[in-house]
Amino acid sequence: KAVMQEICGLPAHTVFMPQDLSAFSKKNPLPILVWGNGACVNSPWEHFKFLNEIASQGYLVIATGFIPMEEKPYEGERSTAQQQMESIDWAIAQNTDKDSPLYGKVNTKAVCAAGMSCGGLQTLYNCADKRITTYMIMNSGLFKDASIAMPGMPMPGKEQLKKIGKIIPKKSSEIKHSKISLGFEKLDRDVFDPEKAYDKVADCGVKKVRLQSGWQRTEKQKGVYDFEWLDTIVDNFVNRGIEPWMCLCYGNSLYTEQAKEVFGAVGCPPIFSEEEKQAWINYVKATV
Repeated sequence: KAVMQEICGLPAHTVFMPQDLSAFSKKNPLPILVWGNGACVNSPWEHFKFLNEIASQGYLVIATGFIPMEEKPYEGERSTAQQQMESIDWAIAQNTDKDSPLYGKVNTKAVCAAGMSCGGLQTLYNCADKRITTYMIMNSGLFKDASIAMPGMPMPGKEQLKKIGKIIPKKSSEIKHSKISLGFEKLDRDVFDPEKAYDKVADCGVKKVRLQSGWQRTEKQKGVYDFEWLDTIVDNFVNRGIEPWMCLCYGNSLYTEQAKEVFGAVGCPPIFSEEEKQAWINYVKATV
């Protein structure tokens, strides 16, 4: 089991750790994971169950943002990449603080920086920090045109990334199985031309790609679904020996008022009225 808590002296962060720390010591210390949230949200309200599960396996997890007291969207200020650095500073300091329950129980040589979407970009932005030993970047990537990115989203330059070698992969059609998957993201918001990317993805040797189903793009008139754009993407990958898998997302401005102000209705769950809930159910049925 693990606990989630806010810590005095560490504002705008949420800490997860095993409920029972007696099993951990200098010989068996807790590895560190610092987390950045999707959409630059300054609360791990979408990820707290996932992070709590990681902590329960024997990790010290520090998430960017305010502790989620309720399982509902956070609507405050956006997070920053600096908050991940503050998380690492705090975790390392606990290991030498005799008044801390984590004294002598933290593995300061095993630091993972991780995040989803904007949190992944925050991780990339911090990648030059020598204290970080592992990176976990989920469903993220740089915008070719930074002007369409969410305000405050970091855009690390190539100069921040150290080249360590070159991988020569087999094509997807040349292999039967692979654990490597790729996020083919944001086509639900129509931000790039996928025709330019299909062959490049196939050349990487991946066997699975993640797509966002795009309720906002698919249902532009109530009750009318246009899956042509999505079918084309699926067919192109299947023809190249790649299996698409789909995230059913996000909201739809036809039903949710706040979605009218958010690009792609990202982070706008249809949970506030019976009409929204039923519309979501209808869309899921039509998609599946």
